[in-house]
Amino acid sequence: MRKIAFFLTAITLASCGQSGNKTAQTDSKTTDSKTSDVKTSAAAAPADWKTYTHNTISVQYPATWKIDGSETRDYFTLSSPMDSSGAVAAINLTSQETNGAKIDLESSVQQATERLKNYLTNFTLVSSKKVTDAQGDYEQLIYTGEQSSLKLGFEQRYRIIKDKIYVLSLSCLYSSWDKSQQIGEQIMNTFTVKN
Repeated sequence: MRKIAFFLTAITLASCGQSGNKTAQTDSKTTDSKTSDVKTSAAAAPADWKTYTHNTISVQYPATWKIDGSETRDYFTLSSPMDSSGAVAAINLTSQETNGAKIDLESSVQQATERLKNYLTNFTLVSSKKVTDAQGDYEQLIYTGEQSSLKLGFEQRYRIIKDKIYVLSLSCLYSSWDKSQQIGEQIMNTFTVKN
């Protein structure tokens, strides 16, 4: 399971451009590119969930999940308990300063998608859409791919607030995607950045 968790974290970092450059050949497909804008409202977390807060970020998560946060950066990894099949879901937050560069969500997502094609075999973009919530706009990517013969499912949310890009990622074995995505989105919907 540690091997799977390592791959899931590596893929998240690769999409942010914070990992090394891999140049493996992959097959890639797109099943649904841009869809219409979606507006969502913040969902309240169940009363028994825990809250992780560091600097300006906050996320709520089930008490059964484990969190590993950074003392120096806006970064965390949440891990679900192992299910009966041995599968674990992970939610990671990575962030990167824009250093004053004019960066927009659409170009950030396009660049990340190109990097992901180099990290995942059989990369398939399932959907890409702009979503608006109480914090503003974010780009949502849902995709699948293979790494070390494991078929994986991912959902990523790209958000720019002030001069920082935040990438919130859900990743899991594709065989547990439906269950993991349901709880993962509930957790991701609690993520906030204080201005």
